[in-house]
Amino acid sequence: MRAAAPAGLFLLALCVRSLPLPTVWAGDPVHFLGMDAYYHMRRILYGLERFPASLGFDPYINFPNGATAIWPPLFDGVATWIALPFYAVGGVDSAEQALVWLAPVLGSLTVVALYFLALRFLGFHVALAAGLILSVVSAHYWYSQVGFLDHHAAVALATTGLLAA
Repeated sequence: MRAAAPAGLFLLALCVRSLPLPTVWAGDPVHFLGMDAYYHMRRILYGLERFPASLGFDPYINFPNGATAIWPPLFDGVATWIALPFYAVGGVDSAEQALVWLAPVLGSLTVVALYFLALRFLGFHVALAAGLILSVVSAHYWYSQVGFLDHHAAVALATTGLLAA
């Protein structure tokens, strides 16, 4: 039972975060959720097409002068590395279809991390309850749903890891 709990929580969280999948894959191109997701994808595609370069200064923002993006490149750089094998095999479409799953996987891993954190300090029943609640709570779901390619799910996972440390 205790060994199956983290796997079950991961699958539950992933299924809940997969609910908007018909909206994301409604047409030929992937429909990301939120404007930030499109800008993250722009930076990731820039990195994929010019690997290992990253987009630091962007002439498309702050017209006509251009500007540096407001967030650091760590999330986009890691996402570029994750998407690189998919891009090599199937191009941009394959990379996009893989990256729509990044936030749900990070969110589901956060649920499992919370489970182990609560298990260490509060016991199995509290850990299971905490994992179940985080699997379905709307605030965490929103930022880690399929198609929401943004850094918020990674921040939640990193924060949970920091608390565990």
